[in-house]
Amino acid sequence: MEPKIDYITGDNFGEYWIVVAEFYHGKFMSPRYPDLLMQFLKRLGVKKVLDAACGIGEPSLDVVEKGFPLSLSDGDASMLGVCQARAKERGLDIPIFHSKWIDLPKKTKEIYDAVLCLDSSITYVNTWAQGEPAISINRARYNILESLKAFYDILAPGGYVVIGLAKYAFEDSDELIIDYGTRLVEGVPVHHIWKLKWDFATKIKSFTLIFKFAGKTHVKEMLGYMLLPNELKTLLRKAGFPDISIQEIAPGEYDNNFVAQKLL
Repeated sequence: MEPKIDYITGDNFGEYWIVVAEFYHGKFMSPRYPDLLMQFLKRLGVKKVLDAACGIGEPSLDVVEKGFPLSLSDGDASMLGVCQARAKERGLDIPIFHSKWIDLPKKTKEIYDAVLCLDSSITYVNTWAQGEPAISINRARYNILESLKAFYDILAPGGYVVIGLAKYAFEDSDELIIDYGTRLVEGVPVHHIWKLKWDFATKIKSFTLIFKFAGKTHVKEMLGYMLLPNELKTLLRKAGFPDISIQEIAPGEYDNNFVAQKLL
């Protein structure tokens, strides 16, 4: 599925993210990232792995093509639909299913060696792609904890959960603007910008995506929970994970990953 102009203006968030990924992954995820992620999983010694925030399938489908089998799920049906279509295009026959994180123990009977939730996905537990005008911080915090408990429940003894937080979550800045520059989409010059803001008083982060082309500006904003490293460690312990470390997939890559192991 190639990026299209009407994906930017349409209502299908999965298709919208195809265009976002064209800018974002090229800047933040090196071409080596699928190989690095596969090597990371091999270092953990895991074999049966669920990517529980697979989105449109990047980089998981590349990892599968390189010979490391994954199961994929996501809580957003439009993102998952794109992932399924892309898997079919590539001739990949792998388990892909729709589930919110808190529902995973009911949606799958499988037990995994590792569950992945990368790319700061956990921070949008209540609001991803929904365009909600407000966010309940208490509800978000509760659902993050319940999601971590659900990951724990579908792990084998000694299994790992890997929660990714972008490197900016480790900084003290309250605003980040990322200019991705201009790319051609169906021959049309398109300029893309991200604006991220953190309100330390309310614990709310805003994520604004801006596309400019043909003399017009198109804006989407999502609100998320401002989850910082120490709180994530606390929530992981409350979910039952006593052993937590922070590991990069590889030096310089986008996420810092909290790797927590279930008791044997």
